[in-house]
Amino acid sequence: MRSPRIKPSMNSYERINVVVDGYPAAVSVCSKIIKNYYRVDPRNTFGFTTYICTLDRLGIRGEKLYTLWNDICGRHISKLIALIKAYQMGQVAGVTQNLLDVAISQKSSNINFGAIFKRLTDEMPEFNCRVRG
Repeated sequence: MRSPRIKPSMNSYERINVVVDGYPAAVSVCSKIIKNYYRVDPRNTFGFTTYICTLDRLGIRGEKLYTLWNDICGRHISKLIALIKAYQMGQVAGVTQNLLDVAISQKSSNINFGAIFKRLTDEMPEFNCRVRG
């Protein structure tokens, strides 16, 4: 886990700015998370900031966030949220910080989204893997 930059005293706007890290395309990714998180993960009672804070703790900010969204998840919001959720739930289906770091640095991955979706929907039947966003 990287050293988080987000502080508990920050408001949502400030938290988003931390994750955007001055990279304009990352603003679009954050807006997709804000717009769609509840459609993908309706059991999430903490709001979109839970995903933003996890990205920060993982050190996935700015260009890295855009690479994860664009190159690894194919601009599929359910895949991005599934990766974050799988990590949050204790590295479900092998989603570790190292896996994400390697995928981002190589701009490609062998991430098995089918296995991740299966594990998540087994534990949370309402998790929606079909939201494109």
